[in-house]
Amino acid sequence: MDCKHDIYASYTTLSEHTHNNEGEATTGIVQIAWSTISIVIENRLDSAKKIGMNRLFKNLKLNPKFLPLWQLLSPPFTFLALSRLTLIEKTSKIKITGLDELSQGGPYIFTNWHEHLPYLCHHHGRQGQRCMLMSPAPYMTPIDMWCRTTGLHVIRRSNSDIALVSLAEQINPTPHSQSPPYSVVLAIDGPAGPPHVPKRGCIQLAQETGAPIVHVNYTSARGTPDLTRWDQWLWPVLADDIHIHYSSPLRIPADVSLTEGTRMVQALAASISS
Repeated sequence: MDCKHDIYASYTTLSEHTHNNEGEATTGIVQIAWSTISIVIENRLDSAKKIGMNRLFKNLKLNPKFLPLWQLLSPPFTFLALSRLTLIEKTSKIKITGLDELSQGGPYIFTNWHEHLPYLCHHHGRQGQRCMLMSPAPYMTPIDMWCRTTGLHVIRRSNSDIALVSLAEQINPTPHSQSPPYSVVLAIDGPAGPPHVPKRGCIQLAQETGAPIVHVNYTSARGTPDLTRWDQWLWPVLADDIHIHYSSPLRIPADVSLTEGTRMVQALAASISS
């Protein structure tokens, strides 16, 4: 801002004295040139700092050598997250619509938008027999511990095809498996958006396993979205009024195209949107 003010001031001075004194005009030109150079240097330094910080943060998040750091942070993070959500649960009015209408047989593919992850992780964990797909990146280790503590079974995979096979095995265990079938929880516009655009994985999983999709969201009377994030996470607060909505089950036939399947999932989500 100071540099921009200097340019404006220099330009004003130059305009006033150009016709009166050539020496002053020359000085004004030098001042403008110097101010312009200063702005360019300042902007490039700011960009370099931002790039450097972004690289450092990305390295901390993804480099396996920093895994011990994230493991060290996991217990306090889990304690704080569970404490916060338990207090919210104890002090808030919570209404659940649509869950009782689902058959007890299952399993289901429970989908949600990324913005509703904060409270739904806690909610799904409390229901039992539900698993969640999660990135194996080191920085997700605290989230992993928190979700497991709530009761979720966590599967950490990065390759989408391998992840799809792993989730399908949770829904339909092999005859030799000792594990019972699990419903699957998927944030279908994650991990990085665009928001409210479902990825193909949920559609492929529904077609391959035959499991119905049930979309889940919630509203919060006092919570506010985090506008600094791409997904605008919605965190409930103490003494809140929370309403969790379950849609009707939707089966996607194997012969339905990806485009049509995407449209069906978006329509399902819209059917319970607030």
